[in-house]
Amino acid sequence: MMRAEELPRTYELVASLKGAPRSYFKNFAASLRDNPIKKKYFVDIEAELASLDPAAWDHLRTKVGPLFLKKEKVRGWQGPFSELNEAKAYNYLVRSGYTSVEFVPRNSDIKTPDLRAKLGGVDVLCEAKTINRSTRAIVAQLQNPVSSVAILLSKEFFLKIASTIRRADLQMAAFSMAVDIKRIVYIVINFDDWLHEYVDRYLIQIQEREKEFVLPGLEIVVDAKPKFYSASPLSETPHMLRFTSIVPWQPPTARN
Repeated sequence: MMRAEELPRTYELVASLKGAPRSYFKNFAASLRDNPIKKKYFVDIEAELASLDPAAWDHLRTKVGPLFLKKEKVRGWQGPFSELNEAKAYNYLVRSGYTSVEFVPRNSDIKTPDLRAKLGGVDVLCEAKTINRSTRAIVAQLQNPVSSVAILLSKEFFLKIASTIRRADLQMAAFSMAVDIKRIVYIVINFDDWLHEYVDRYLIQIQEREKEFVLPGLEIVVDAKPKFYSASPLSETPHMLRFTSIVPWQPPTARN
């Protein structure tokens, strides 16, 4: 059985819920023992959480913890796991050489980005987003676990990624309209193909259609799980795409 010392921050999160009977983490240790894929999944999550500095971890734990008490009818525990992806964005900034990386405290009066940092003398804002499987795909799998998946990404998918990036841009703009700030949108994508069997094809399609979603002055980072991630106990490096615009950023209200 995996010991708490092997997943210290995960178990700190578990402890913060104080044994709530309806928590996601009920019988957690036994489930890790019996499910090697779930164990792999949490080992990978722990690696992301372990890289956060104490202040960043305290912020994320406080934000995410209560969500592990709220299971949704159709999407289950998707909510808290989407929020944990903010750790991926934090670590991306650190690995990429950004300094003073920190989460932005929530403000009830204005929208805020998830993260801010420095790159040399330039201020940086970063908003983390997760695009999850469509409700249609989830329901189809519940009704027929061996239902087929599409090889081509749908028009609806590209509308979703474009709208997600626009929302992130608006969120950062609400925090600061300064034109000299570097703005990054970090998007984790969970395709309708839950096994990510066709992830390589999907990423090529995203690259081919970048003009449909890249906005002026933004850097877009796409993070996608590797092929068969949800069916294998082995950890592999996620796929990453990066898109940049050479056009200077303008406030959303100033664009045509």
